[in-house]
Amino acid sequence: MKPNGKGPDQDPEGVGGEHPYAQGLNGLLNAVASVIDTERVVHAVGSWVDSHSENMKQKSSYQWRSFITSLLFSLLIFVGIAVLAWFDKIPKEATTALFGSLIGYWFGRSQATKER
Repeated sequence: MKPNGKGPDQDPEGVGGEHPYAQGLNGLLNAVASVIDTERVVHAVGSWVDSHSENMKQKSSYQWRSFITSLLFSLLIFVGIAVLAWFDKIPKEATTALFGSLIGYWFGRSQATKER
């Protein structure tokens, strides 16, 4: 019980729901409810969900292609470094540095995708 003798379920101001804040809030909630109730909004939300699911399929296809392309390019670079090192066109220290940077790139990229 409050000091004024009114319980928690009673109107604390004693205005019987005529408080300007309550009227404004009720009006806002009624406006939102009437907008949500229209069939046009329901249809628009349904269309958005459908298009979003279709875009997710395309996005995974693009991600797969990007992964394969970057893997093939990296393997091409790796083989190129190995061939140049085999024929002594680049020194052993440079070979080690190039292989290390390539492996570091691969590892860093895999770590970045794990964090997302």
